[in-house]
Amino acid sequence: MSKKFINPMDYIHPLNVNGLECRYLFIPARSKRIKSNLLIIYDLNSNIEKWFGYLTALSRFSNITMIDLPGLGGADSFFSIGICPNLDNMVSYLSSVIKLKFRRKKLSILGIGYGFAVVTKMLQDNPDILSKVNNLISINGYTHFEDFNLNLFNKIKIYLNYIYSKSKLMTSMVASIRKSNYYLVKKYDDNFFKKYLGVKFPYLKQFAIDLDKSIDFRTENVIKFDVLKLDLCSHNKINKPLWVMNVAPSKKYLSNRAEQHLKVIYSNYNYLNLRIRKMPYLINDEKFGLKLIPHKLKDILKKQ
Repeated sequence: MSKKFINPMDYIHPLNVNGLECRYLFIPARSKRIKSNLLIIYDLNSNIEKWFGYLTALSRFSNITMIDLPGLGGADSFFSIGICPNLDNMVSYLSSVIKLKFRRKKLSILGIGYGFAVVTKMLQDNPDILSKVNNLISINGYTHFEDFNLNLFNKIKIYLNYIYSKSKLMTSMVASIRKSNYYLVKKYDDNFFKKYLGVKFPYLKQFAIDLDKSIDFRTENVIKFDVLKLDLCSHNKINKPLWVMNVAPSKKYLSNRAEQHLKVIYSNYNYLNLRIRKMPYLINDEKFGLKLIPHKLKDILKKQ
């Protein structure tokens, strides 16, 4: 990675939206001739640092912005201001950030997992923002509860965690166990990382533990329960180009219906082939980040 882009903190800034203390990252494009803007919204169990290598790779083709979502990545949760972190409130937060940071600028948006669901609902609810968007990009994105390969055990687990979230005291008790060092060290053992890259990466353990601790347990539970009821196909259609990338292990939890639902919502559906078979847990290397940018996507970003 170029020394100019080695430290994420050089590009991360505070962001205050409706009383929430969050963060955003901005990396200017490598060339001053590039005027395009790309906004990236991450998935659950993510933060800005987790994607930094990918973001620096993308900055070769566009100006890059990534924002924290409330309750994730260390940002204040909606619960801190007495609001439920449901999809509608996430959409309201994202639309406020776009109006604050982009105003009259055109942009493209990349949504990852749950982040793509938030982006889709926001564009369905805000035609003024939709008119500013050139392209939409999805990595492992979903828009409907039928997109998931979840068994009954996992559904019951999500429901029970949601019930815990109704009580702040109960949530604190469960979170104290789930976020204890003993539990997290057991959770993030060498076998956990094998499913991502097929090799052992002991140095990732501390990053994974710190990331888990930074995520608000109540927010995570409410989001997962909301996703079990997700249905964006019955909302407004989106007449913008959509470029889709699916990376394992998404195939383990996303069904073939995910593509069908995307085609219902988006009138211009395009699939992009990637040079990687597994998504790494942490992308802190720009060289690897380039593998997540197909040649077609490079051209799309440059031509905006």
